[in-house]
Amino acid sequence: MKIFVVLALMCVCYGAWAQDGFQKERESIYHQSPANDQANPAALSLEPVEESKPFLQKNILQNTYGHLSITDFQDTYRMGLGFDMMGKSGLAGVSLHLVLTQSLSVTGGFGVAGGFSSTFVEAKQVIRQYKKVLAYWGLGLAQWASASGAVGDAFNPGFLRGKFLKPGEAQTGKFQHYLVSSSLGFKYLQTSGYLKGSSFYMELAPLFDLNSRALAPSAGFGVAFYF
Repeated sequence: MKIFVVLALMCVCYGAWAQDGFQKERESIYHQSPANDQANPAALSLEPVEESKPFLQKNILQNTYGHLSITDFQDTYRMGLGFDMMGKSGLAGVSLHLVLTQSLSVTGGFGVAGGFSSTFVEAKQVIRQYKKVLAYWGLGLAQWASASGAVGDAFNPGFLRGKFLKPGEAQTGKFQHYLVSSSLGFKYLQTSGYLKGSSFYMELAPLFDLNSRALAPSAGFGVAFYF
């Protein structure tokens, strides 16, 4: 009989202990539930949530399709390939453009003309900037030479025969002259669109022949594609 009483007391105590544990577990689950977090503002986290970033950032779109400033253009495109007409190139030529700083660049190349070929190098200094246009002046050295023996009206431009060549050189068609080239002009920069990175220039380009010490007026224009 005593054994049954002891077992009954043990069952009552175990049931009370289990009921108390179940109540505590239920309260713990209640405090951790999302619904309770919404009902209790104090339980909400005050830590900042990182804002989701769109797949295409605004600055990426601007760099791809937007407009570049002149400064950004010169910082981005430091080398270019140009096609030149007249001036120090003679009649037509190709050139390599190197942008050293935002205001200083160097151009070098070679060209062909009627009866001779040319090589040239020139440094250019920016003197004024306005939106997409650069005003500049330049100074360089060029060589005009021929070993083909072309004579007469084959010389082009015409001032080569009239001012630079000596009578003997004009008769034989063989010569080698060094010229001081100068330029004063403007360059238009394409800062947006499909042709972004290209430029167009026009310049006055008088030439001074060191051999004959003669000065001849000239002008030139061309395009360049930078990369």
